[in-house]
Amino acid sequence: LWGGAALPVSRLRKSDETATELFLAVPAGVPGLVTVKIYPAGNTANSAEFSFTYEDDTLPEVLNYFPTEFYSDGGEVISVALAKIASAAVAADVSVSVKFSDDATQTAQVTT
Repeated sequence: LWGGAALPVSRLRKSDETATELFLAVPAGVPGLVTVKIYPAGNTANSAEFSFTYEDDTLPEVLNYFPTEFYSDGGEVISVALAKIASAAVAADVSVSVKFSDDATQTAQVTT
């Protein structure tokens, strides 16, 4: 069982009285901890469990930005290069929030 759902074995590499090695295709999942339980068909009492953690690798990553400094009266344009953004994303799909040193927060306009 993978997080409570049945998951077929994609390849059984080895199975004897000393060890069993098998391959599973990891399904898509929500980031977080999942419990995996493995047992032979028809014998759920003979089982082993382990935990697997899904990581969210889709969070945007800032590669670089320019300029790194600008005047406090605003109006400057900042260029930001991001990774891990869907290739079909448009400006409307991205939202930017700017937090200033005095803890004030403003939303910035995104253009392409």
